[in-house]
Amino acid sequence: MKFIKIFLILFLIIGCSNQKKKAEFENILGYEESNTLMYLVEDFENNFLKKTYPNKNINEAYYSFLTDLKKTGDFPSLDDISIESYKKFDDSNLKLQIYGKPDSIWIEKGKIPSLMIKWKFLTQNEKFEYQLSESSPVSYYSGTRRIHLNNNNSDSIIEFYKNRTKVNPDGSYIKAMKSISEENIFIKEYINHRDSFGDTNPLIFVNRLLDMKPDFKDYFIKRTIIIELVYY
Repeated sequence: MKFIKIFLILFLIIGCSNQKKKAEFENILGYEESNTLMYLVEDFENNFLKKTYPNKNINEAYYSFLTDLKKTGDFPSLDDISIESYKKFDDSNLKLQIYGKPDSIWIEKGKIPSLMIKWKFLTQNEKFEYQLSESSPVSYYSGTRRIHLNNNNSDSIIEFYKNRTKVNPDGSYIKAMKSISEENIFIKEYINHRDSFGDTNPLIFVNRLLDMKPDFKDYFIKRTIIIELVYY
């Protein structure tokens, strides 16, 4: 009986701690952004995981999803995820809190032309900040063909980079994750990687997550999976 009482007390303490961390995360992320992220998680679980892995519980389904990604490298596309969900994410403040987007793009012509991008970032206090980047030489892939920037093909390069994104270092998403990272080993590593390298290589993310054998029912683990592997 004494052991049961101790177990119940510990269970209540852990439960209260988890709720406190969730509340802190959502408070920093923002009410609207938290609801959008919750919608994306639930939509992915109900309309992708349960349909793709109908005989598995949610923990097993997440694990199977990651192991399949590791084997095939095939990430979810518009054919797998509802268009409504993608549109909801694209139109949301949540996306702006996670990623910056190009405000303007131009080419500085010369012997070796440079791609100039003025990035637009939404900060936690709902104000926009701007950052200028310069890249040279520049190239991208069209199918299997690699296209290099020159003084005669600037339009196609600009069109390609219009849809590029860049990790928002000052948005509420990264700040919310940092607020709980000290108590979650994987989240701490995830944040450190983002701070150092910006975008996370999806397959490195998958391999590291599988190596750490996390609880896929974890509130925060689910959200990193959704952002890094589904709505990227």
